[in-house]
Order: sequence, then C-alpha cells, then structure tokens
Amino acid sequence: MPTGWHWYGTFPIGFVLQLPAVVGRGVEECELEGEHLFVAATLRNGDHSIQTPAMTDTGAMGFAFIDENFVRQHQFPRYRLNPPRDLEVIDGRPIEFGQITHLTKISCQIQDHTEMLPAFMTKLGHFSLVLGIPWLQRHAVVTDFVSNSVRFQCPDHRNPPAAP
Repeated sequence: MPTGWHWYGTFPIGFVLQLPAVVGRGVEECELEGEHLFVAATLRNGDHSIQTPAMTDTGAMGFAFIDENFVRQHQFPRYRLNPPRDLEVIDGRPIEFGQITHLTKISCQIQDHTEMLPAFMTKLGHFSLVLGIPWLQRHAVVTDFVSNSVRFQCPDHRNPPAAP
C-alpha cells in the first residue's frame, strides 16, 4: 500500500467525462453548490458515547479520517504510524498540517452497523469524522444524492435508508 493518499482522486489518462445535455433549462446559480452528505455516527470509548456527524467523501482515498483535536478531547486511544503517511489536497499539494503520524481505533456505530473503526488523525477543520472511498467500498454503501441518504448493500450491513 502506498504511503500517501490524495484527498481527492484523479481521473485516469484518457478518461473523458461526458455530461448529458440538459434539455430545456439551464442550471440555476443556486444549484452550483451542494451540501456535504453526513451520516449519524456514535463513537464509543469505554462507557463514554459521543454522537457526531460523519461526512462521506467519495474523493477521500483513505479509509477514514478523524480530527486530532476531537481525538484528544474525547481521550481516544492513539497509535503511532510507522512510517507516517502523506496526505494531498485536490491539486496534489501536501496538506498544510504535515504528515499523518497517528491513527485511532474506536467503536463506531452507523445505523445498525457497529465496527472498530481505524481512522487517520489529522486536522479536519469543521468536521470530526470523514469516511473515505475504502470505507464506502468495504460496506458497499449506496448513496442517494437526491434524498441525501446512504444505505448498506453488503449482506452483513443491510438496513433501510437513513433519514436525511
């Protein structure tokens, strides 16, 4: 496994993105920006439970990321990475906070699914927890962008769609 990830993926060489033409209407300015897709997560550290929104990120190439201040605040266990991991932002530059040197493993419940979640510690700004592509793939998560909800498709994790 490589020691660095891109926060957002890149298109393979020769990839052509074709968008269908919108017949009869253009895109309104208010439609140019959207909202992040969050799922409700409950993190447990011993007898202590913390409810936090987890952002799903179809561009994050790491399994999961957690804010390092959030980890310290809730006294989650920390494990040193050897070697540290590089993290790049969308344009390929290294993230300004430097390498990822630690991860945490914490009990995480989303909908009816509970697991020990390994998450790389970094500064996330406004977010406590980000679930990346490998997590979404492992759980066969299906995203409904119209209803702003997710559901699990893998047999061990099937459940009804979450309310937005």
